[in-house]
Amino acid sequence: MPRINTRDAGEFIASLKPFTSNGAIRGDWDKDGAFVVWSYASAIAAIYPDEQRATINAAKYSVTTSKHQHETRNGLAKLGYAITEETDPAAFEIATGHRARLRGANW
Repeated sequence: MPRINTRDAGEFIASLKPFTSNGAIRGDWDKDGAFVVWSYASAIAAIYPDEQRATINAAKYSVTTSKHQHETRNGLAKLGYAITEETDPAAFEIATGHRARLRGANW
């Protein structure tokens, strides 16, 4: 899996290519065929190419995670998929099945 610069994440997301970075954003396929983008230990997007849709975890986090969310939106804009934004991490988890930490939660 290539190690990229965070500012290049949008391009990898748009091409649905697995990646990791020094800036703690990474993307990879899950066992159910979704491409999941992670910021640290929180899923920030689940992309479903077969259905041409994506769900973004739009909760407010740190400055770094906000940059990751921005890069994710840039990549998704290039795909042209229908996008749903969940501002509640619990709702994102229910919608996608991927863990999204609550702001300030320790786990």
